Amino acid sequence: MAKKKLSVEKKYMLYEIAVQSPDDLIDKFECMYKNENKRPARLLREDFCGTFQLSCEWAKRHPDNKVIALDLDPEPVEFGKKHNLSKLTEAEQENIELRLDDVRIPSTPHADISIACNFSFFIFKDREKLTEYFKAVYESLAEDGILILETIGGPNFINAPFTEERKCSLKNGLIKKKFTYYWEHRYFNPITHDGTYAIHFKYKDKKYEDVFVYDWRIWSIPEIKECMLDAGFKDCLIYWDETDEDGDFTGTFSVVDEAINDDTWISYAVGIKK
Repeated sequence: MAKKKLSVEKKYMLYEIAVQSPDDLIDKFECMYKNENKRPARLLREDFCGTFQLSCEWAKRHPDNKVIALDLDPEPVEFGKKHNLSKLTEAEQENIELRLDDVRIPSTPHADISIACNFSFFIFKDREKLTEYFKAVYESLAEDGILILETIGGPNFINAPFTEERKCSLKNGLIKKKFTYYWEHRYFNPITHDGTYAIHFKYKDKKYEDVFVYDWRIWSIPEIKECMLDAGFKDCLIYWDETDEDGDFTGTFSVVDEAINDDTWISYAVGIKK
């Protein structure tokens, strides 16, 4: 039996509701840049930008904020044009440059911040390709620029098979009802650190399987730092989620040299160019 398929518009809208937090992330990235340079960043390069929600949030923050948004897949970019870019003012739209380009190609003008979120750089499966990507970003940054990578790990993240489900709240637009988001750990090879992960949705009492499937190498933080330094970065700082008195994550990230290996953690590896 053929799997049920969501429309292109609905699959990206469900994804954005379940996974994306543009306001919160841009707040974090602005703070990380100010921590290093004591001034606001103005030019953002968003790698693997997809529907470029983050780029749109960046453009809304200040009239001088500009964006270079890069992705090779035209499908999510077209969704983003229709549902995200269209909501901006004409001036904000003019400050976003969309490019269907490979992130391993250096770009100009030089950015203050380059970001790769949702573990997207895990698509590079060997050190040579990962370092090539970091070198391209290094060449694309201003002298005091930074690279921010959203990364993930912990024993539970490499546990397979495993499926987590989460109810998502009612939203506007095409999605009129609550839905369930499923995150599946399908496969993990401890020898190569290759992993297969998938997103499923249940919407209007129908389950849609394999809406998104990811074939990744799960890079460790030491490996990421080594490749960054090999690419020319002066340093790589690790921003880790702080915990409260009960040991629960707070959503506030600070630079650390040591951390507890929680079941699943998200952190930010920040490459410092200067």
